[in-house]
Amino acid sequence: MPPASAPKSRAYDLIATANEKGYLPGVGECSVEIHARCWTYGPDGKVYPTWHPTRDPSGCYFGHEHGDDPRTSDLYGTAGWPAFGYTSEVMLDNMPDHSHRHEDHVGHKVLVVNNSNVIQGDNGTSFFPPQGPTIAVCDILLKFHQGTHSPDAFTNNVHELLFN
Repeated sequence: MPPASAPKSRAYDLIATANEKGYLPGVGECSVEIHARCWTYGPDGKVYPTWHPTRDPSGCYFGHEHGDDPRTSDLYGTAGWPAFGYTSEVMLDNMPDHSHRHEDHVGHKVLVVNNSNVIQGDNGTSFFPPQGPTIAVCDILLKFHQGTHSPDAFTNNVHELLFN
């Protein structure tokens, strides 16, 4: 658990309390207390929820998944754990009347791609695999959120993308 004196983000407060926007465990799922153990510090020094496996080492399961394990990324040593809800927190602090977008925890997903070839002339529109010389090899670590369960999910254009 984070230190009691550590400032908590709104996203962390949501998952640390049984809440349908944060984490509301179903029958047989891990408790809110176990779920709240999955945290990281954001760039602002606040505590945020972060990625966790579908099953806790204790054996319980969470009933949702967050995509790829960021520790498998070649960028993890630099990027660390993604802070879920960081963008919403920053916007809440700076534009409180226009940006409230603390959405469901389960909508946060991580994508890891290591050693992806960048092909000369590939503009991303071809149906077939690109042909041509490899001009670079990249690692990609993305964390995105675009929930679909809240009433404003399709009308609000404030969503989150963290990329490395």
